[in-house]
Amino acid sequence: MLTAKSMLEDKLNGFEKGANDYLTKPFHMDELVARVNAQLKNPVYLRKKDYIVYGDLSLNLTSSKLTCMKNKHCVELVCKEFQLLEYLMNNSGQILSKEQIYDKIWGIDTEVESNNLEVYVSFVRKKLKAIGSNVSIKSSRGLGYKMEYNNE
Repeated sequence: MLTAKSMLEDKLNGFEKGANDYLTKPFHMDELVARVNAQLKNPVYLRKKDYIVYGDLSLNLTSSKLTCMKNKHCVELVCKEFQLLEYLMNNSGQILSKEQIYDKIWGIDTEVESNNLEVYVSFVRKKLKAIGSNVSIKSSRGLGYKMEYNNE
């Protein structure tokens, strides 16, 4: 955390909120560099989470491969399919409005066709079925989409 607040209460609050370090202004650049280097040596930063798991699915974030863990079938996703599935998996169980999805995947103020989302949801649903997953994308009329896992 880099801040002008230098009271002990502020520092303790910063650490309580999740800061790994706390540096107050004004500061020396050499101290900032030393603190950053110390944090980069921390093993937590060396481990990179390269997949998301939901239900029987594993989405590899580096290769864009989607794997059904129960049968090891996998499929490659194209860019928008990957972005859509990653967003839904990161927010599983939560209904995401079409507007939220458009803003996240295509960007705010984009001029895409109104049915692009439905097309990509259809593509992803077909791939989920093709690999035999029990995860599905459910439509909530007038609200949006959410991921669900049917544990059979």
